[in-house]
Amino acid sequence: MELNEFIKKSLLEILQGVRSASDEDKAIAPAAIEGKPVWTERLVEFEVNVEVDATAKSGLKVLSIVEAGGELKRVSSHRLRFSVPVHMNVKKEWS
Repeated sequence: MELNEFIKKSLLEILQGVRSASDEDKAIAPAAIEGKPVWTERLVEFEVNVEVDATAKSGLKVLSIVEAGGELKRVSSHRLRFSVPVHMNVKKEWS
């Protein structure tokens, strides 16, 4: 899986989970308290291992088991740590 797709899917699934939970219990990531908007930013932290295949012309991939099928592949592995700010309480229709 490409790194950008992994990040995108992870963030969207986290937000979908928070919104779903908020629909069931308004105490979870409320959009407003006593009529006043609540803007709470949270950092979603990532720590991923990525591999770079020197033989392919592709981007970074989330590290997985490499099946070479008998051919020698040059793969280097790197660890990335980063955070993405997210407003958990912003409803999809507001954005």
